[in-house]
Amino acid sequence: MYFLTYGGLSVFDGARFRNYTTQNGLANNVVNDILEVGDDSLLVATNSGSFLNVLVKGKIGKLITEGFRCPLVNQFCRNDHGKIYLSSDDGLFVLEKKKVSELDISLLPKRTGAPYLSNISCTGNYLVISINEMAGSRGLYLYDIKNNRICDALDQFVYLLGKDEKNYTWIFCLNKLFVLDTAALEKGKLLLKL
Repeated sequence: MYFLTYGGLSVFDGARFRNYTTQNGLANNVVNDILEVGDDSLLVATNSGSFLNVLVKGKIGKLITEGFRCPLVNQFCRNDHGKIYLSSDDGLFVLEKKKVSELDISLLPKRTGAPYLSNISCTGNYLVISINEMAGSRGLYLYDIKNNRICDALDQFVYLLGKDEKNYTWIFCLNKLFVLDTAALEKGKLLLKL
């Protein structure tokens, strides 16, 4: 079991905890997300825009990326085709074979400062993305992977979003739990259902 904390990454193997911090090589002690990328191999996103960490066979290392500089990653999302998408304070990115590429989010409302993308979920040819509380703004966005653009939006403050084992995307906003309408998603539209 993995515990993402403000004081590092803790791994429980069923008998004991092993803790990882900046003293072990983490870029920052605040761990935002992890993603399994192979046998005993994890990508680790800390609250740092310096680099991504990897945890391979119990050892922390750095992932040296190419292309766009490494963004401050808030969350990872892998789609059905194995591409890894990164929601970031700096925007939306894709990581392929150690290369980070920036994606077009120019249709997001213009604001001063960074876009502060937070939660991300992959669903078919789309990404569902929310803005985090740092933006002082709100929004739920649907990103079309094939056309590299935002294709729909809802003006909602989203607290959480995620997928279940049946591929339903759940959204917590307006102090209620909603599910995204799958028929609308297939047409590139966001529709919340109770």
